[in-house]
Amino acid sequence: MPDFEGVYPLSGGNRGLTPAVATPTAPVKPLPAVRLWELRDRWIDALDLSRLSVDIYKSATKQFIIWLEKNEAENIRKEDILAYKRHMEESDKRPTTVKLYI
Repeated sequence: MPDFEGVYPLSGGNRGLTPAVATPTAPVKPLPAVRLWELRDRWIDALDLSRLSVDIYKSATKQFIIWLEKNEAENIRKEDILAYKRHMEESDKRPTTVKLYI
């Protein structure tokens, strides 16, 4: 498994993209957008997917990253994901598309 240490603080090891919870002694620094793209690519590459699945994952996550940048999200929090889901639903996306993009 690739080493994601130093790219972004993750909870639960390297199994997901869940940001670590900030505490007064260890705040989570905002993730620069360029690093977010890099992390996305490294995460998808580590999943051992077919070329078609890689393309689908990259397309879906691209939309989310663009939305994060437009909304100036400094960290990915649960509230950001829920707001993005509402945005997708309000954009008349089909439920299956919303699920894929989340």
